[in-house]
Amino acid sequence: MRNVYNLLNEDVIIYSTCDDSYEVLKKYLVPYLTDDEIEKIEKYKNDTQKINEIISYTIPKIELAKKLKINAKDIIIVRNGKNRPYYRDYKNYHYSISHSGSYVAFVLSEKNVGLDIEERQYRNMRALEYVANVKEISECKNFDDKFALWTFKEAYSKYIGKGLSRDLINISRDNILELVQTIYINHLVITLVKQKNN
Repeated sequence: MRNVYNLLNEDVIIYSTCDDSYEVLKKYLVPYLTDDEIEKIEKYKNDTQKINEIISYTIPKIELAKKLKINAKDIIIVRNGKNRPYYRDYKNYHYSISHSGSYVAFVLSEKNVGLDIEERQYRNMRALEYVANVKEISECKNFDDKFALWTFKEAYSKYIGKGLSRDLINISRDNILELVQTIYINHLVITLVKQKNN
């Protein structure tokens, strides 16, 4: 299943992989993968992880190819020193991808972006204390607010390309210049962080 939602004038694509078989996806998507990518995917132990990874490696290629009307097989994705993926030959395009359970979210933009998706389900949110300050946490009135805060921190960490770290404790929606939007879709929370127009 593939659904598209508009956040900050960007199309965020949500894939539900709960009905997908890894072997079927592999049959169709392997032609877009390098040998190294296939090897990394095959190291995962369960099919859910393999499905998320094969989509993570192929969807950025397929979506850019559709936009530029080029062959997806010719698109090379590399990683910078901080392990952030980017298009080797198409540096004017940025993307971000996120997984939660059997959902994968993807956004492609001409602006720098960071995206996070989370399934709204009960879980211990103590990890929030690692990336959010006391004031931010105290302003959360309910569980959904905590999920929105978590997805913001995750999306922003992807936006700056550093990953989750204690540095995020000093970053809030109030003290950044970037655009931020959070939406709730059924049992999902999705946050997009996007560079403002210059």
